[in-house]
Amino acid sequence: MNRTGIMIACVAILLLACSSEESTHMTNVDADHSKMPDTEKLVESAKIQIEQKSVAIVEKMQPIPSALPSVEQNSGLALAKKSGCLNCHSVEKKIVGPAWRDVAKRYKGQAGARTQLIAKVKKGGSGNWTEVTGGTPMPPNSPRVAHADIETLVDFVLSLE
Repeated sequence: MNRTGIMIACVAILLLACSSEESTHMTNVDADHSKMPDTEKLVESAKIQIEQKSVAIVEKMQPIPSALPSVEQNSGLALAKKSGCLNCHSVEKKIVGPAWRDVAKRYKGQAGARTQLIAKVKKGGSGNWTEVTGGTPMPPNSPRVAHADIETLVDFVLSLE
């Protein structure tokens, strides 16, 4: 066999080897593809996962308050933010000072509560909420906050349920 014949034989062998390897590879791809779940199964599985995650999210959500805040309460909260009250207080939980809902509960129905709270907000002080504040006094807010605004803030706090 001459040199050209040997070269042709080598090329033929390489072509055969590559084509059989390629067909084997294609067979494997086709086989893997046939094992894939159909689209309907994927969609159903995705729906179940979304539903499970939705339930988990809903379970973690906080309950919605029974009553939405009134316009007066929204303006009271805005005034509280502007006046710096939210640095130490919030409606629902203690920060430094007591939660305002707790204040409203404590003073609900008490004669003179509004006047007493206006004075406390103006002058500051301590002793009424020591178990909550650990003795941290409320700073005086007058004259920094206008008297009319303090009255509005106290009315806002007492309006909370």
